[in-house]
Amino acid sequence: MTYNIVKKSLFDSDAQVLVHQVNCTGRMGSGVAKQVRDRFPDVYLAYHKSVVTLKGECLGGCLVCETSDGSGKRIANLFGQFYYRGYKDDDLYILDPPYKQPELTENCEAIRFTNYEAFWRGLQRLKHELRENETKIAFPYLIGCDRGGAKWSIIEAMIKETFIDTNIEIEICKI
Repeated sequence: MTYNIVKKSLFDSDAQVLVHQVNCTGRMGSGVAKQVRDRFPDVYLAYHKSVVTLKGECLGGCLVCETSDGSGKRIANLFGQFYYRGYKDDDLYILDPPYKQPELTENCEAIRFTNYEAFWRGLQRLKHELRENETKIAFPYLIGCDRGGAKWSIIEAMIKETFIDTNIEIEICKI
C-alpha cells in the first residue's frame, strides 16, 4: 500500500474508486455526500433504494456504484453512521430505527455520529468489492470526522490497517 495526502478535491482524483461516508436514513444532504448526489444522481438513487430495501440494516456496509458520467469511476458509499447532524424523526425513510440517535452536548451538537465499528466493517467490505484493475482509491480528508464527529487519527489508522497488505494506492484528498 502507498498512502498520500494530496491537495485536490476528491472529484479531481484520478483514482478508480472514490469513497465517502453515508448515513442509513436515505439522505445525502450535506458535505461530500451532497456533492455525490448532485454529480451522480444514479448513485444517489441506488443508495436510497438500498436504504429503503434494507430498512436500516445497512450500517457497516459498503455500496459500490458505477458512475454514469463515462469516467469509468465507481463511488463507494460507506455506511459508517446511522443518523446525521440535524436529523429529525420524520426525516427517516425507514420504520423502527435499530439504533438510538447519539446523545447531544449542551450546544445541541452530536458527540459522534460516525460509528467506528461500522466504519471498519465498511472498509473491509470495500476491500473485498475492489476489482483487480482498481489500484487507486481516494478518500476525502477527515472522512467521518467533520460532520460525523469521529477522530481523524482513528479513521486514518483504520484506512491504513485495512489496505496495508495490498498494492492499493490510497489518496487522501485535502483542499
